Amino acid sequence: MEKYSPMRYTLAYWKAKYSPLRYTLAHWKTKYSPLRYTLAHWKAKYSPLRYLHEKREIGILYVAIGAFMISFSSVFVKLADVQPTVIGFYRMLFGGIVLFAITKFMRGRLWQGRRHFVLALFCGLIFSLDLILWHRSILYIGPGLATLLSSLQVFFLAGFSILILKERITLKSVFAVLLAVAGLFMIFGMDWHVLDSLHKLGIFFGLVTAACYAAYLLLLRKIVSEEGALLVNNLATLALITITNMFIMGIASLLFKESFRIPDTQSWLALLGYGIFPQVLAWIFISAGLSRISPLHAGLILILQPVLAFAWDIIFFARYTPFMEILGVVVSIAGIYAGTAQSGAYHKKNSDEMRVKV
Repeated sequence: MEKYSPMRYTLAYWKAKYSPLRYTLAHWKTKYSPLRYTLAHWKAKYSPLRYLHEKREIGILYVAIGAFMISFSSVFVKLADVQPTVIGFYRMLFGGIVLFAITKFMRGRLWQGRRHFVLALFCGLIFSLDLILWHRSILYIGPGLATLLSSLQVFFLAGFSILILKERITLKSVFAVLLAVAGLFMIFGMDWHVLDSLHKLGIFFGLVTAACYAAYLLLLRKIVSEEGALLVNNLATLALITITNMFIMGIASLLFKESFRIPDTQSWLALLGYGIFPQVLAWIFISAGLSRISPLHAGLILILQPVLAFAWDIIFFARYTPFMEILGVVVSIAGIYAGTAQSGAYHKKNSDEMRVKV
């Protein structure tokens, strides 16, 4: 009877389970065991996303992913049997529908005040001018030289960084930009023999295209900086810009008397892909990364776009490629790497303000 008395059982149970030494050891084992502590410490300090945020390299990654997606534009354009300005219209139409739907699904608002609305409309106007002039320059001087001239946006962005942002540009940055552009010239600069009597106008259009693209990037950077990098706000901004583009490209198509007809299923699929990947996904990534890095580094990374587009031309369309052009790809990539490898030193204050909040 004494062996199984309630009091004796209760005391034995408490001693076994709640004695100070046993409880302390169990608690330490649960919370501070070497494996658990090591994993928790690694997760807190060295997880990939946190590491990239702290090193301010996430902006480079975002812009590079965006450039990768935009590089497929030439593939979609070649697959779509539609006239050039109309291709831009459908890109904006399908992209605008997707962006508007996502914005509404996330309960975002297109109207975020008069200032934001005007800036977004102006941004859309500049981007439309960029696309229209680029298409015109292709007609006059060919796609190679037109692509080369439009990629000179990096020099406009470098000038803005030096003159307006008062950013210190190192010799390494200057060398990287020149190396990347030299590589582009090796790839695309072989079209001088196709220049005709209208080449001066085509070159002018190409240079204005570069200036417009740089202005678009800077204005978009300013807008997303003011919004605090909230994904839903970026989506609303991109939706407004894309819808503005759609109307302008539609009007331009009418003025150029181009047909809106989509002839076959392949063209439909190509235009859908053109709207979703280069216009929606690519610019979501680029807008998230623009304010985390300097304009110069953003322009340098975006040179990946024509370089990769050239690679897709070889892979998907069996383009004949001389050794000089392959060497140009290597030189451009080397320049981009040389320029972005040091961008971790870009202003910490700007990086802290522009953390992505999804």
